[in-house]
Amino acid sequence: MIAGKKLGLSELLGMRVILLLIWLIAAPVVAAGGPVTVTLLDVVTTSEGLDVVITGTDQLEHRLIQYVNPSKVIVELPGAVFAKGLSLPQPANPGVKRLRISQERSTAKLIIDLNYQIPQAQIVSGSNPSQLTLRLPFYFTEEHTTRLGAGIYYRQVTKGTSQGPLEINILEFNPQVATVTIKTSLATGLTLGKAPLSQIAKENGAFAAINASFFGSDGTPLGLYIEEGRLITEPIYNRTAVAITTDGRILIQPFAFAGKVYLGEELLSVSGLNRQRYGDELIVYTRERGDSTRTNSFGTELVIKDGIVIARYQGDAPIPADGYVLSGHGIFKEKLNQLELGAPCRLELRTQPDWEALNIKYAVGAGPLLVQEGAVKLTTQEEQFQLDIANGRAPRTALGFTEDGRILAVTVNGRRQGVSIGMTLTELAQYLVDLGCDYALNLDGGGSATMVIRDKPLNMPSDGRERHVANAILFLLNTDEESY
Repeated sequence: MIAGKKLGLSELLGMRVILLLIWLIAAPVVAAGGPVTVTLLDVVTTSEGLDVVITGTDQLEHRLIQYVNPSKVIVELPGAVFAKGLSLPQPANPGVKRLRISQERSTAKLIIDLNYQIPQAQIVSGSNPSQLTLRLPFYFTEEHTTRLGAGIYYRQVTKGTSQGPLEINILEFNPQVATVTIKTSLATGLTLGKAPLSQIAKENGAFAAINASFFGSDGTPLGLYIEEGRLITEPIYNRTAVAITTDGRILIQPFAFAGKVYLGEELLSVSGLNRQRYGDELIVYTRERGDSTRTNSFGTELVIKDGIVIARYQGDAPIPADGYVLSGHGIFKEKLNQLELGAPCRLELRTQPDWEALNIKYAVGAGPLLVQEGAVKLTTQEEQFQLDIANGRAPRTALGFTEDGRILAVTVNGRRQGVSIGMTLTELAQYLVDLGCDYALNLDGGGSATMVIRDKPLNMPSDGRERHVANAILFLLNTDEESY
C-alpha cells in the first residue's frame, strides 16, 4: 500500500499473482535444502567382516568416529533424519553388541556398540550418491614382533574370527643362530607338588618356559615324564610326547609302556611308576616320589636295594636313595606277601619306542598329536581324550618345530569374553600348520596355559593369575651374551 492511497482490486490481484510466482519459484529451493531421510539400513556379511549399508533419499554427508573404550563406531549424518519406523537390523556377529540410532537436532547418528576392539572402520562410497557403506573389519590379524636376541623372536598376535577375538603368544627359536637347550623340570623335583611356572623357570635359570603335562591334584604327571635320562612316570594311553635326545634332537610321537619285574622265580607286569596305586596294580616307586611312597595300608610293599628284597611294609614304605619300592594291591599284594626277604629282584622298564635306545634325556607326555609331516593330524580318539578336551574351546599351549628346525612355543588365551575366546584343537592344529610346523603336539591347557619369558608371564592365564603346575618345558640359553 502506498501512503495516502488505497490499492484497487486489479492492483491487489496483480500483487497476489506476483507473490504466488515467487512462492512457486522458491518452493523447490526450500525442499532441496531440507533434511535427507535415511530410508534403509542393511547389514551384509563379507570376507572381512560386516558391511552396514546406509541408504537415503539424497546424497549423504558423513563423519566417522571410532572409540576404543568403550569400543564403538559412530557414523554422523549431518542434515539427515531417520525415516519413521525404520527397521534396525541386529547382526548375529560376536563382535557386535547392538546397533542403535539417535537424532540430535539436524544430525542423525548410527551407533554400533562393539564387544571388542577392531581395526579402523571405513566409509566406502559407491556409484549411488545416496548410499554409504560402513565397513567393519571383524576378521583381521594384527601382529607385533619383538626380537629378544639373535634367532629369538616373541610375537603377540591378535586375530578377529567369525567366532570372536583371539590373543596368541608365539616364542620362536632358530637353533642355527640361537644356542638354546630344551629340558623338562618337575615343579618341586618330585612327582608330588606344584608351583607357578615363573618360579620353576627362575629356579632353573631358564630364559623362557611353557607349562607341560596334564597332572593330578597332587601334582603327579599324567603320562610320560623323563628327566636327566631317568624314566620317572610312565606313558598312558599311547599318548603323544615331546622328547629331547642327548644330542638335542626333538621328537614328537606317541609312546607306550611295558614294565616287568622278576621276583625270585615269579614274573610280574608293572602297572605304573611313581604315581598313586589303584586297585589290582603293581607300582614302582623311586626317590623322585620322595622319601616314602605315601601309600595307604591296603597294599603290600617290598623295599629293593642292590637287587635284593630287604624289607616288607603295609603301605608308606621308605624309598632307598639307591633302590626302589614295589607296591602291590589285590593279586599283586598276595604275590608280594608270599616272597621271602633276601629274594633277588630285577626290574625292567621299557617304552615303545625305547627311550634308552633313542638316547632320550628329557621327555614329557601330553597330547594329542596336532601336526604330522606338515599337515593337521588329530589323534584325540586314539589317545582317549574326553570330548570336552577334544571338541571344546579353551586356552591352549602347544609346542612344535618346522622342517627347517625352528622351534615354536605357542599359547592361546581363552575364556575371556571380548578379549580372547580360546581355540578348539582343530583350530590350534590348523594355526600351527599355518605357522609352518612340521610336527606339533598339544600340552596342558585351560587355566594351566602359561608362557613365561625372563620370569614374567607373557599371556593372560584364564584363572586371572598363574596356576600352580606340576612341570615345565624350559628353554635355556648360553650365558655368554655375545653368542646370542
